[in-house]
Amino acid sequence: MDRANRTPESFIIDGEMITRDPDGRPNFHAIHSRMTWNAQARLRRFRPSLLNGEPIRALPLIERKARHWKLIKP
Repeated sequence: MDRANRTPESFIIDGEMITRDPDGRPNFHAIHSRMTWNAQARLRRFRPSLLNGEPIRALPLIERKARHWKLIKP
C-alpha cells in the first residue's frame, strides 16, 4: 500500500519541544528562557491522540500503538 493512501484526513499528534544542554541531556528550562531564543530545539513526537476525527486517547495502549504503526510502517 502506498504511504500516501494511509495518511488520515485529519489527525493530532502529541509532542513537545525540547532543547539539550552541552552534555546532551534534555534542558526543559532553556526553552522558556529569554536568554536562549536562539537555542536549537527539536520536536519530540508522541503517538496520535486523534485520527480521522476519532479521539483515540481512551483506547487501550495496544490499540493506539497498532493504529500508529499503520500510519508509519514502511
